[in-house]
Amino acid sequence: MEYKQLKDFMWEENILSDGIKYTDHTWISLANKFRIGLELTNSQRSDKIRRLAKKFKNYDPNEITIEKEGLYVILGCMHVPFHNKKFFDSILEYIYDVKPQGLILLGDFVDLHSLSSYDRHKVNIPITTFKEYAEANKALDILDSVFNGDKYYLFGNHEARAIKFHNDVANHRLGKETSCPIHQMKLIERNYKVLDNYNEARIIIGDVLNCHGWYHNKHSADKHITQMNRSVFMPHTHRFNVSSDNKYIGYNVGFGGNIKSSVFNYGTKPMKGIWKNSFATQFLYKGKNSVNPILWKGSHFSVNDKIY
Repeated sequence: MEYKQLKDFMWEENILSDGIKYTDHTWISLANKFRIGLELTNSQRSDKIRRLAKKFKNYDPNEITIEKEGLYVILGCMHVPFHNKKFFDSILEYIYDVKPQGLILLGDFVDLHSLSSYDRHKVNIPITTFKEYAEANKALDILDSVFNGDKYYLFGNHEARAIKFHNDVANHRLGKETSCPIHQMKLIERNYKVLDNYNEARIIIGDVLNCHGWYHNKHSADKHITQMNRSVFMPHTHRFNVSSDNKYIGYNVGFGGNIKSSVFNYGTKPMKGIWKNSFATQFLYKGKNSVNPILWKGSHFSVNDKIY
């Protein structure tokens, strides 16, 4: 039984903070609402929901903790349809070869340039939102064809463009489905576990916090571990660097975009000069996480003496 909707409801209604004050009638109503324990007596159903509330006490809808051991492939800032297609094809080949336990898309998988507020009232690149989603779906279809393990999708600031677009009064009447990445890219149907609150979303793998990235300065890897007081992995700035304070490690692991695309012309030549195409793997074993950043060398990358 999937209890995510129940957990979210309890969180939103503040039931988790003071749930012990609720009567049996309240617990039974919740059981009815979410069709839990229909075969049980009312007393048993009340007890079941009450136990679930206690279990969910520390539940945070913006966080997923991964406990299953194995290899996880992490892709961040692919910026489809403005991605480096050769790099992406090599990643697909690698995923097919290693058959990881999980795949994590760590934000900005789709660019949504068409919804950018920076270019409002301009048509710098003639592309529609639906065209961007169509291209993103093609990329996800190919990923689905080579991988069927555990899948996670965390929103970045570019997916957040869709939320901002929908919340605009002039666009609200169109309906959320017209711009929502979850709906347009069929993420639930594709069996992705989705975190859509860009400002808070995080995935914990062992001792490493994975986020899209909240700081955008030159030394963002160091900034993240200083602010979070733990090891952090993020792709947000498109830079490739690692920072350590001898206790924690910060990983700022590049992006998957095509640097030559005009969509990235907001960046100066020196800025783009330090952007790097890269991705990473994380291997979880006995609660500890080994991070392996993998750098694209212009035409290939190499892992374990194999060229992709």
